[in-house]
Amino acid sequence: MLQLFNTAPENDHKVKPTPSDPHTSFRDLQGQDVVLFANTIYESNLARLMSDPSDAEAVAWLMSDERSQLSFLHCCEIFNIDPDAVRASIPLPRRKTT
Repeated sequence: MLQLFNTAPENDHKVKPTPSDPHTSFRDLQGQDVVLFANTIYESNLARLMSDPSDAEAVAWLMSDERSQLSFLHCCEIFNIDPDAVRASIPLPRRKTT
């Protein structure tokens, strides 16, 4: 496995950096980072819920009506996803009534 990371391409001993686009602003990069991070948060929390529907932290994130940055509703807005449809598709354990 280490061999994959320690070898250089056979025909090119120097890896050339990808040139950056001079027209990309810092704000554009920040926006891209937020989208990538939101995707990571969204997918990881849904994966946690699918593997363990009783994961309290992931359930709290999914059920929250908060609209702060990277909340469930914020992620749904970024990706134009219906939050109610997502919530309905997750098999959450029923809470015990006492």
